[in-house]
Amino acid sequence: MKYPGFLLIVLLLSWEKTAQAQSPEFYPPTVPEPVENPVLYIILAVAIIAIYAIFRRLKNKRKK
Repeated sequence: MKYPGFLLIVLLLSWEKTAQAQSPEFYPPTVPEPVENPVLYIILAVAIIAIYAIFRRLKNKRKK
């Protein structure tokens, strides 16, 4: 599998959306509740991508 980091991010984001959609008291089910701190999720996604890129680069250097 080439992109496990990307799949992990998609899985986390979809899990977050389903967790929000299951408990709407004041919102219809199609509108998710607002995220309290979206910057945290952005930083987490960038960190996961950076760790994956560093891991791939180190793995490619070992092969050469």
